[in-house]
Amino acid sequence: MNYLKAIGTPLKKGLPLRAGLMNMIVSATLIYFFIRLSVTGGILPFELSWRCVWGILFSLITINLLVQIINLATERSRLARIVAHELLILILWLSYGYYVRTQVPPDFSMITDNIRYALSLNSFYIIWSSFRPVHLAAMLVIMAGVIFAEMKFHMISRIRQENPRGIKMVFSMILYAAAVMAPFPSCDQATALMQGAYQKAFPGTRQTWASTGHPYLRETVDISGRFSSQPEGRPDIILVMMESFNANFVEAKTPDGREITPVFNRLLKTGLYFDRFYGNSIQTCRGQAATLLSVWPSFRNKIFTSYPNLRFKALPSYLADAGYDTLFMQAEPQLTFDNTAEFMKRAGFADIRSAGEFISREDADKTWGRGPEDGLLYETFFEYLDRRREKTGGKPVFALLATIANHMRFDQLPESRKMLYPGSATIEQNYANSLHLSDRQLGDLMRLIGQRTHLANAIIIITSDHSYPINEHGISFNENGFYDESFRIPFLILWKGKIAPQRISDCAHSQVDIAPTILDLAAIHGGANSFVGKSLFLKNGPCNPVYLIQPYNGTYLQSIRYPHKYIYSGKTGEEYVFNLILDPAEKNNLIRQIPADLLTRMRKDLETIYFNQHILDMNALYNAHPAGR
Repeated sequence: MNYLKAIGTPLKKGLPLRAGLMNMIVSATLIYFFIRLSVTGGILPFELSWRCVWGILFSLITINLLVQIINLATERSRLARIVAHELLILILWLSYGYYVRTQVPPDFSMITDNIRYALSLNSFYIIWSSFRPVHLAAMLVIMAGVIFAEMKFHMISRIRQENPRGIKMVFSMILYAAAVMAPFPSCDQATALMQGAYQKAFPGTRQTWASTGHPYLRETVDISGRFSSQPEGRPDIILVMMESFNANFVEAKTPDGREITPVFNRLLKTGLYFDRFYGNSIQTCRGQAATLLSVWPSFRNKIFTSYPNLRFKALPSYLADAGYDTLFMQAEPQLTFDNTAEFMKRAGFADIRSAGEFISREDADKTWGRGPEDGLLYETFFEYLDRRREKTGGKPVFALLATIANHMRFDQLPESRKMLYPGSATIEQNYANSLHLSDRQLGDLMRLIGQRTHLANAIIIITSDHSYPINEHGISFNENGFYDESFRIPFLILWKGKIAPQRISDCAHSQVDIAPTILDLAAIHGGANSFVGKSLFLKNGPCNPVYLIQPYNGTYLQSIRYPHKYIYSGKTGEEYVFNLILDPAEKNNLIRQIPADLLTRMRKDLETIYFNQHILDMNALYNAHPAGR
C-alpha cells in the first residue's frame, strides 16, 4: 500500500486537472487527419488494428501533454499563451497538410538538410505546391477562431492549472521526454518532429568501431589488357546523369501503345545495359557523391553540405592524373545549391559550369521550372567543349552532364512540349510527358556527338542521379518509400566497336560501381583508392550486396542480395524481405519465410552501412591528399 501511495501521490499532483478549447482543437485535428490519412494510405497505411488503436491513443496523449506544457509555461502571460497555441496549430496543420498531399510525414532530417534553401524561389514553389488550399484555408479559419474565442470569451487564458504548478510542469516534461524517446512513433506530428530530432542526435548505431586508420584505402586490382588504351589514345568519356529517371519506364508504353522512352530503348540495343541498377539513395547530391566517390551515402547528412572537411580522392582526380581534362556542367542554374560547386572542385573537376551561364533570351522557350531542357544543356555543353578543346590541345575529356528538366512535380512542362498526354492532369501523365521529352533529346545528344570526329571513339554512359516513384505503390515523393521504384535507375554504356550489345540481368549493381568501371574502361590501374564499388566488368564469384539508403521518413536501410531485398525501418524496427524475381511488385513480405542463414546475413549487412557512416563521421575515408586530391 505504501508503494502504491508513493506512486499515486505524484501522479495525482502531476497529471493535468483541467482541459479546455485547445485540447479539443488539437485532439479533433489529430483524429481528422488520422481518418484522412487512412484513405490515402502509403507505405504504412492506417488500418483498424490494435497497433493503430494504440497509435491513436499514444498520439492523443502526446499532443495533450504538449498543450499542458504550453499552458503551464505561459501561465502568467496571455499573449505568450495565444502565440504558443497559434504556433502549435500552425505546425500541426502544415505538417498534416503536407503529409496528406505528399503521403510523406514531415521529417526532421529532411527539414534540416534543406532549410538553407527554404527562401529560394524554387524551394518556395515546391513547399507551396505541397499543400492543398482547403487545408490552408481550414488552418487560417481555426487560428482566427482561437483569437476570437480568446478576445471575446477568454476561452484560452482562463484555463489555469491548480498548484503545485512546478510539480505539474516537471512531471509533464518527464512524461513528454519519455514519449519522444519511446521506440514507437507518434502520429502527433509535433511530437514526431521531436522524435526525429532525438533520433538524429542519438541514432543508436548497433556497434562501435575503432576510429584509427583508413579501412577503405587499398591498392587497385591490375586488370589492364581488358581495354588496351594507351595514355595518348585514351577515349573521351561522357557521363550523362539524367534527372529522376525511373527505370520502370524503360520500354514502357502508354495505354495506346506509344513508347515513353523510344530513343533510350533503341540505344540500349546497341550497348551494354544493366537491368538491375540502383541509385544508392535519393536526391541529386547523394547520387553524385556515390558515383564520384564510390562510397555508400550517409544516412544522417548530405556529404556535399555536411562534410566540408572530408578527405577523399574522387574519380575526376584519378582521370586528371592520367591526362584527362575534367569538366562538369549542370543544367540547374545555381551551382551553390547543395554546395555543388565546392564539392566538384574538391572532387577534381578542372572546369565547373552551369548551362545557365550561357543561355540567352532567345532560349527562353526552352527553359522552365528548375532550368533549361536537356537538349539545350547538350547544345551548350558541346559548343563550350569545342572552344575548350582548342585551349587544352586536344586532351581526352571526362565530362559529367547533369540534366534538370525532368524534375519533381513534372507539371511545369509547356503545353507545346506535352507529346504523349496533352492537357495532362495526373502525376503519371505529367511524368510520362516530361521523361518522353528528355528521352527525345537524347537523340540531340547522340547527334551532337556524331558531328564531332574527335568523339568517334568516345565512351557514352547514360544513367540517372536518382529515381522517382510515380504512384507504383501510391507514393509520388522520393522522400518516402523503400520500394524499387524509389531507387532503380537505368545504366547504359555505349562504346562503338569496343563493347558488344548485351543485357545483364543476373546481379544487382549500383552507383558506387560507376567510378571503378570508368577507370577500368580507361585502362587506369595501379595506385590506391578508397572505392567500395567494383568494376562492372569483373566477373568473379557471387553477386556483391547492394546497399540503399532512404534517409527520411524514419530512415530505411536496405541490402540487396539479388534476388532478395531486405529492408529495415530505423523508426519502427520493422523488417521486410522481398524476392525481386518472383515478386517484382514487392507485395509479399517474406521475413518469416526465407532461410534463417540468409536473413542473418542480410541483417548483418546493415553493419556495413553503420560502419560506412562511422568512416564518414571520423573522416577516415582517404588520407593521402588532405585537400581532396
